[in-house]
This record gives sequence, C-alpha cells and structure tokens, in this order.
Amino acid sequence: MATRERWAKFDKHMQLLNIIAELERARVWQEQGNAPAYLSALERALELIDFSLGEEKWNKSKLQLIILREEIAKLYCGEKKQVAELFQIL
Repeated sequence: MATRERWAKFDKHMQLLNIIAELERARVWQEQGNAPAYLSALERALELIDFSLGEEKWNKSKLQLIILREEIAKLYCGEKKQVAELFQIL
C-alpha cells in the first residue's frame, strides 16, 4: 500500500500507470464476479487519485483527474456498469 509520502516520489506517468493498474484489477474482478475485490480495487484507484490531487505536479491536469475520479465513482455507485468503458476514455 502506498503512503502519501511514497506516492509523492512517483512522477505523474508512474502515478497514472498505478491508477490504471487498479482499474485493470477492477475489470478482471468484475469479469470474475468477485464484487468485494472489484469494489476494493475501485476504492484503491479513488485513493490514489486523491493522493495525486494533493500533488502540486498535477496542478495543470487536475480537471482531468477530477473527471476520471467522477467516472470511477459512477462505477462504484453502480451508475456505470463496465470498467472497460473507462479505458475508452483514457
């Protein structure tokens, strides 16, 4: 589990790759029907985005992160059904 301090050491590219990895985990768990693991992966992606939003290096790209966060929240709440839809946005 990344701490906020450790997360801050990653560059933007690495942070985004880690967020995408959590979304890929969520997609796999969703396909396998494992709801608890699916929700856990979405929660982790949301947490990582929150860490990133607190980073100065994202100041010029915060809107994109907020939009991504909103789309993940829609998945978590059931408004959006498939994680694969997010990969089309990315």
